[in-house]
Amino acid sequence: MKKFKKEIFSISFILAMVFTTLNTSNLQAQDFGADLVSSYVWRGTQFGSGAHIQPWMELGSGSLTGGVWGSFPTTASGGG
Repeated sequence: MKKFKKEIFSISFILAMVFTTLNTSNLQAQDFGADLVSSYVWRGTQFGSGAHIQPWMELGSGSLTGGVWGSFPTTASGGG
């Protein structure tokens, strides 16, 4: 649980820094969401045994687009 809190804090801090430095009037595209998946598989390897929540966000301005993505287990033993 402590690791999860550190990850959430780190992601929140990075997003706060990005949003404070961006001029939001120039943003042409923004999208965000979260997916619930039954298991987390990366390159053919299953990590964890339970469901995961995978939040994501994309921002774009002109020809530049950037995004972030994460994967968090829904149970304490679900993480890899």
